[in-house]
Amino acid sequence: MIQNLLPVLIGALVGGIITMLGWVANYYLGRKKEIESRQQEAKLHYLQQQIEELYAPLWSLIEQSKIVHEVALKRLPVRADGLTDRSKFTRQDNEIFMFFNENYYLPISAQISEILQKKVYLLRDGVMPGSCTDFIHHQVMNEALYRLWKEKAIDSSSVPGVGYPIHFNEDVKTVLDDLRQQYFREISLTTKSKRIRKQLQE
Repeated sequence: MIQNLLPVLIGALVGGIITMLGWVANYYLGRKKEIESRQQEAKLHYLQQQIEELYAPLWSLIEQSKIVHEVALKRLPVRADGLTDRSKFTRQDNEIFMFFNENYYLPISAQISEILQKKVYLLRDGVMPGSCTDFIHHQVMNEALYRLWKEKAIDSSSVPGVGYPIHFNEDVKTVLDDLRQQYFREISLTTKSKRIRKQLQE
């Protein structure tokens, strides 16, 4: 009788071990999928922050500045290279220039500079591109020389200025487009991961 029970007991034991191993494997597989899902969600959230808090606001301000500049050029003397010709400014031109500077150029540039400094942790790869550093330099120097001219009537045309960084707008737009593409890819992966996790739980 014991000899007859032994195969049954061994079979039950082996079956129990296999069941337990299957449960452990499913548990760790589920945990792995959950960790991957959380990592994907964290990455998605970070991408969303980069877009909403840094690159999209920067691009919006850049576009505003471009529109204002186009309007200003229609009211002020312009050189052959498309820039304002300060040497031909009349008294009225100076007033127009001051109006655009104080109400648009300086406030917009200050906002861009503030965003770059406050949201530096959201920069792609955590590195401040040269064009961003150049923009901050340009903004600070431009504002300082303008205030000196307006408040003290001191001309600084002989001071070598830091022009608007030519690659700044392009750099911001390129990164914004790249981040948007990554964001939509991550949404797709996160949705797929959630569907798999739901299937494992059922």
